Amino acid sequence: MEENLIAPCGMNCSLCVHYQMMKNDLKKQGFNRKYCPGCIPRGENCTHMGDQCELLKNGRIRFCYECSDFPCRRLKGLDKRYRTKYHMSMIENLKA
Repeated sequence: MEENLIAPCGMNCSLCVHYQMMKNDLKKQGFNRKYCPGCIPRGENCTHMGDQCELLKNGRIRFCYECSDFPCRRLKGLDKRYRTKYHMSMIENLKA
C-alpha cells in the first residue's frame, strides 16, 4: 500500500474507481468517468469527508486522526461500509 494514496479520511485511493480509471487509462476503452490521482498527490483537502467536516474542508486538520473526535460517527459509518464492500478499514489505515 502506497502511503501517499491514503486520503485524509483514511480511504485507500488505489481502490477508488476514479483512481483505477486514471491508472489504467480506461477512457481509451470507452469508459467515461473522471480521473483522480488521490487527495494527497493533488495537494487537496479531503474531498470525501469535507462536505460534512469543517475542519477537513478548511484544512485546519490534514487527516481525521488529528481530530479530537476521531473516529467520529460519520467516519465510523463509512468505515463499516468500506470494510464490508472493499475489505478495507479507513480507521485502521489512519491508525497505521
